[in-house]
Amino acid sequence: MVNRRKFIRIPNSSEMKYEISGSSRSYSSVIHNISPEGACFIAHDFIPVGSILSLSFSYDKYFYGGFAKVIWIGQDANSKYKVGVKFINEPKLPDNLIGLAEIRRLKEALKAVKS
Repeated sequence: MVNRRKFIRIPNSSEMKYEISGSSRSYSSVIHNISPEGACFIAHDFIPVGSILSLSFSYDKYFYGGFAKVIWIGQDANSKYKVGVKFINEPKLPDNLIGLAEIRRLKEALKAVKS
């Protein structure tokens, strides 16, 4: 399998809110992983590929509110859906956001081990 991704995906468990374009219903979800250009989250209902979502979440002290396009969807063993989205509006999350957040977490973990 060839990895065509430009950025690595970082595991995450931030809460997220989203709406499907054309709908007035808001949904709550949890992010599965994230990168500067997109995210994967858990959904209880099927969302068609190509759907445009309005979403909002916080990650490492940054707030993201914007739009994303559903690129792929798959169902897991628990009858939940994993949804892959690409952020489609500027500004995207900073390219170095993921790296800086992980470096900070690693430093904190090392401090805890040394204590």
